[in-house]
Amino acid sequence: MKQNFTFVLIVLLSTASTLPNTIFAQFNPGLPAAFGIDGDAYSGQSQTIPGNSSQGSFDWFKKNAAGVNAGIGVIDTSGTLPYAAQIAAGQNVTFSRGMAFNRYSSQNGYLLLDARYARDYFGFSSTGGQNDLTAFTQGSKNGDNPTSWTTTPGGANLPDKADIIDTYIHMRRNGTVINNTNPSALILAMGVSTIGNTGNRYVDFELFRTRVNYNPTSGIFSNSGPAATGGHSAWEFNPNGTIKEIGDMSVSYSYSTAGIVEISIYIWVSQYNYNNTAPAKFNFVPNNFHGSTYGYAKITALTPVGFQSWGSASTANTNAPSWGTTSKALGGSGNNYYSTNYAAYDFGEVAIDLTSLGIDPALSVGMDPCTPPFTRVMAKTRSSSTFESALQDFTGPYEFLDAPHAPAQIANPGVLTCNVTTTTLSPTTIVSGAVYQWTTTTGNIVSNPNATSITVDKAGRYFLTGAIVAGCPTNTDSTTVLADYYKPVASASISGILDPSNLLSYVTLIGGNAAASNYTTPFGNSYGLTWKWTGPNGFTANAKNASTSIAGDYTLELTETRNGCKDYAVTNIAPAALLPLKYISFDAVVINKSVGLKWTTAQEINHSHFEVERSFDNNSYGVISLVLDGTVSGAGKRYVYQDNAPELQQKTIVYYRLKQFDIDGKFTYSKVIAVKLSTAADIVMQVSPNPFAEDLYVRFTAAEKGTAEIRILNTTGQIIISMLALINKGYNNIQLFGLNKLITGLYVAQLV
Repeated sequence: MKQNFTFVLIVLLSTASTLPNTIFAQFNPGLPAAFGIDGDAYSGQSQTIPGNSSQGSFDWFKKNAAGVNAGIGVIDTSGTLPYAAQIAAGQNVTFSRGMAFNRYSSQNGYLLLDARYARDYFGFSSTGGQNDLTAFTQGSKNGDNPTSWTTTPGGANLPDKADIIDTYIHMRRNGTVINNTNPSALILAMGVSTIGNTGNRYVDFELFRTRVNYNPTSGIFSNSGPAATGGHSAWEFNPNGTIKEIGDMSVSYSYSTAGIVEISIYIWVSQYNYNNTAPAKFNFVPNNFHGSTYGYAKITALTPVGFQSWGSASTANTNAPSWGTTSKALGGSGNNYYSTNYAAYDFGEVAIDLTSLGIDPALSVGMDPCTPPFTRVMAKTRSSSTFESALQDFTGPYEFLDAPHAPAQIANPGVLTCNVTTTTLSPTTIVSGAVYQWTTTTGNIVSNPNATSITVDKAGRYFLTGAIVAGCPTNTDSTTVLADYYKPVASASISGILDPSNLLSYVTLIGGNAAASNYTTPFGNSYGLTWKWTGPNGFTANAKNASTSIAGDYTLELTETRNGCKDYAVTNIAPAALLPLKYISFDAVVINKSVGLKWTTAQEINHSHFEVERSFDNNSYGVISLVLDGTVSGAGKRYVYQDNAPELQQKTIVYYRLKQFDIDGKFTYSKVIAVKLSTAADIVMQVSPNPFAEDLYVRFTAAEKGTAEIRILNTTGQIIISMLALINKGYNNIQLFGLNKLITGLYVAQLV
């Protein structure tokens, strides 16, 4: 059966060394990992360390006595103004603050794991709001199962030397290296202030592996650890004495007007392991086991100078937190001894090097080297130097070192498209200071693969590995980046015949194909298309159908709106001399909503017949008549057709074109003509010149004064130019300027 054990380490410091080794000697102040253990709570100032005013030093708070930012503070002071007002008014309040930086983050080359400040109740009496609501009864002691501790949730009166006011704890590494051979030293710093500054203060900082809870109503602790191991988490060892499992730990120290006089380390082990195991990195102290089957055992370093520790008490008045403190030596009873300063020996702080003691998780093979196993901390005071003496005051338990993870879950990536050639991959939750690494098997990473987020430009599978610190256990996730490269389907044709001898002759370029482009893809159907024509002499147009009077090759660039992908089609406009039929004219006249069409040809070679086509949107055309032959007119023929369709009565504009067939079945289209169908209510409008080159005059008679809109539309019905004009009753003549920017073609003038 596997046995658990607890061990305690005691550090003895001597006055002859910077690392004392005598248990009751004065402990020296210092700057372990650039953190001030100097009897003072602020960086940039010190009672006991010369030169501790550098901007790079750390302490509990970052402002010096003059209120100037100096150095770095590890406690988050945000949101404390309400507490400051309450404490200054003498109210008995309690609150807690965490670390000013992200836990497990690197600052100035030091790995900051966590920090916690807590303000506790004062206990001047047992009633009336002057009582401490977190105090033990006399029957509670170290070495007991915490679930058996008894407290006074109704409030208690405490001796001044045992009445905790401010509590501090912080863990950091003296660097960022974490390995099993030579890790950066793991430093634990602690501090406490009490109401009184006389007599010995006996303090225990107990660190729990489990998330222990305290119910302030019932006064009962729960979830402190397995009942089978005495209500605590026990340390376990391998046969060679190396640590197999880390459990609960208590760091105890005492201070008085003589300064810090003792620092001791205890760990929770089985009595069997205490009696029979020789730890590889430290020693059990004989006759220092506190408990029954399981208990707290005192430990010490393997060699007298092997364990490093530091300690200092305030030797004179020094700044308290910005929200103030409670000090009977400085404050008045009228405001419950509120003070902005700690008196001499109100405040005592210590630090220990856990790595030098051999209880650094990084030194144990198979253990998580990055995450100390503790999750909660509480501070306690005792009535005497005996570890099992009566417990008196406590604060907590508070969250501490409940290590965050660096989840590697990847946020949903974007889709690569023809116009979005890269996308960014990021973790769903980004942990500041964490280490991320990206890899791919089939994709391509174009940015730094060791950054938090990356940029990729190729579809494929991507993997993210995340760790809270380099060298720590990792989490991995993967995602697939998709690419939408589905192109539209372009087609290009022409309508009309280009007659070089007729300056008004033009051909309509017909673009498509909207229906063929609206096919199903994994990313949906078409979101819409855009058309762009290019051709001879710098010709460009951005309509589906465009007009031109220049022969040559024309290219349609068809773009899918959803992804920016393009397809291309080319059509050719041949000179009229190569065409079998040449038009002299193609016109229409409107008589009472009936349209008369007439066209004249100059030559007919291999001609078969015409189909007359009509459209109301210049997009969808239908055949309305077959015209076989016309009357001879010089070298060609003249044709007429009357459109009397009833639906013309409901329309405003109608479009016509001719489809000419050769005997061999080939066909060509004429130009498109747009016909404005007049009504009795229409205003009589004239435009000139027609055709126009640059300016256009619109003339009409209005029945009353008002506003008119003049529109120029292309053959697709799209408004190209719109102009508002103030009009008078009677005759009006409005000029449109700058029309030379329009491409050559057919346009409709509309008066609204």
